[in-house]
Amino acid sequence: MKKASKESGRTNNILTAFGIAIGVASVVLTSEISRIGTNMMKDEIFGMGANSIVITSNMSEISEGLDENMLSNIKAASENNKVAPFVLNYCEASMRGLTAKAGIIGVDSSFTYILPIEVKYGRLFTKGDIESKSDVCIVDDKMARDYYERENIVGKTLELNIHGLKRKYKIIGVVKSGGTIVHSVLEATAPYIAYVPYTSVNELTGDNSFSQIIVKTNEKNVKYYADKIDRKLNRNKSEKVFSVNEMSSQSEMMMDLLNKVQNILSMIAGISLLVSGLGVMTVMMIHVKEKTVEIGIKKAIGASKYEITAEFIGYSCKLCLKGILYGIAVSVLMLFLLTHFAKIDYSPSIYGIFKISAVTFIIGTVFSAYPTYTAASLNPIDALSNR
Repeated sequence: MKKASKESGRTNNILTAFGIAIGVASVVLTSEISRIGTNMMKDEIFGMGANSIVITSNMSEISEGLDENMLSNIKAASENNKVAPFVLNYCEASMRGLTAKAGIIGVDSSFTYILPIEVKYGRLFTKGDIESKSDVCIVDDKMARDYYERENIVGKTLELNIHGLKRKYKIIGVVKSGGTIVHSVLEATAPYIAYVPYTSVNELTGDNSFSQIIVKTNEKNVKYYADKIDRKLNRNKSEKVFSVNEMSSQSEMMMDLLNKVQNILSMIAGISLLVSGLGVMTVMMIHVKEKTVEIGIKKAIGASKYEITAEFIGYSCKLCLKGILYGIAVSVLMLFLLTHFAKIDYSPSIYGIFKISAVTFIIGTVFSAYPTYTAASLNPIDALSNR
């Protein structure tokens, strides 16, 4: 009978530690995955720079749009700040008899000051490429791999079909895919990205306007500078023709939203810790019942309430620590495997994991308080009568 009781107690302990481990692992996984996602989003949001200003036209007419004249005026007014035009289009991209939808970004030679582009092979555009409207392009490594099963395809020819207008472009460079807001927006609807001189794509389409003009400013007060540009562009206009938005305000709103989502996910996962706490309480109640006679003997020979309390609190702590360590080990191992296969850089948040462990330990201790109090308050005569 005693042996069966011991086996039952051991099984309960294992199941409780397992329950705590699952609770800890779920919270750590949720918290760390949210942190990884938030950090990746931060990198993308700030990839264009928090000190960037995006100018777009609210009018469809070219005369009221963003054109060469407007670009020159903004450059003249921007002094030492970097200014780059962006022409965004979707097209069909063909190589080796294969055709797929692609996002086309028309840029000038200064676009690398605006977007953090990492060149893997070849070169970027020069002023000569822009001025001569050269039929050259830069593709991302994802496109290169899917079309040629290798990354270095410099010198190959890419045919672009923009709304029925076709032109062949020589590939002069291959860049790393992803890492910018523009990539994120375009990749949602097109699997590939290609860069071309904006002068070449405008000549092909016959449209001399830009989708956006982006200013990367060195000004400390970006909002003040954006308002200054806004006033200048919309001066003497009956309605607001141009929208001027600074990335800093947009990024702050996005990060605030991401932090709220992260907190909500952590709170939902935290419910599992409360369930683990209830498991600790149940096991402690069973443990007290099994040790009733032993408690009676100890109290009969002079053991104090403090000693009984310390013994049961120690047992509870040992149970919680086991579950916490198992949970951390499993969750961190899973995170390393997931990020390795997803090719994402990952380093555990020691502070975050410690905080989750501390909360779990406190919950386990609090939930064991009642069973511990029951054990310490047992009357020796009543306890021994259960023998």
